[in-house]
Amino acid sequence: MEVTYRRNPTRATWSSLIQSAYESDYWSMSVTDLQLWRKAFGKRFEILVAFDPSFYPVGCICATTYSHRSSPSRTTFIGFFYVIQRYRGNGIGNELFRQMISDKKNCNLYLNSSWTMIEKYRLRYNFSISTDWKFRYYEVNPAHLRFTNPRIPNSSKIVNLNETNLQGVLKYDDTFHDLERSTFMKLFLTQDCAETKVAHEGDNVIGVGTARLLPHGHLFIGPLYAKDQEIAKTLLLQLIRGRYYGRYVNIQFRIPTTNENAKQFLDAISGERWTSNYYTIGLSTQSPLLVNMAQVYCICEDDLSAV
Repeated sequence: MEVTYRRNPTRATWSSLIQSAYESDYWSMSVTDLQLWRKAFGKRFEILVAFDPSFYPVGCICATTYSHRSSPSRTTFIGFFYVIQRYRGNGIGNELFRQMISDKKNCNLYLNSSWTMIEKYRLRYNFSISTDWKFRYYEVNPAHLRFTNPRIPNSSKIVNLNETNLQGVLKYDDTFHDLERSTFMKLFLTQDCAETKVAHEGDNVIGVGTARLLPHGHLFIGPLYAKDQEIAKTLLLQLIRGRYYGRYVNIQFRIPTTNENAKQFLDAISGERWTSNYYTIGLSTQSPLLVNMAQVYCICEDDLSAV
């Protein structure tokens, strides 16, 4: 089959890719992510799309480059690497990947690899450095959620994002990693499909949670960062009873395996009635990422982000 590879797709092409991706795989993207990434990263953002002979999009790959606050180095993230299921095995994915990294071989590359692809990335592309954590995908039926009233101090309160200082939230986000991503997070937390709540203790931010309504009625929780389980539960309770209450068919989480409190939190709110059939692991080519997962209950997404 003759395949054409093009950059800078239209929104219609992107929407088609999102629709087909959700039919076969586990994703956490919205139809507006393309314009979000373009606005957040500018010329640092790249996307390459594969088209079949009828010019129907059958696969794609994205990339962006982050600076680090702790060093002059940079890391290029590879994400939304996807080929429609019926076209897999024809070399389309290999060509997408080859073209995307062809001018980046001297860079530190990072991706969140599905568990089925780990050895291929290690052997073929030298992604030899693994993170200590995995991001495990969980799905919960809203009918199985159960909450006792969270016990948070009287000095703590939960507010909407527009009722707080956004710069304080972005500084709080910085405590979990050394990536320069303030523009990305500002847009991510305020995008049209998102509702964001912030936990305060006095003037200090001690938690932030975002819920996004995604295609097919999936409510994706993330980021969910919190000082402790009670703050995390309080944020989640307000989100699931918030703007999208009654409009979602399931609730999705991507939880780092190294945060034992996060798994305990999920078991507590679901009565251990969850499904989990998928995980990713972070791989890089030159140096590991500096990420602190201690208070990360759910990540924001794992395509062009690591926390």
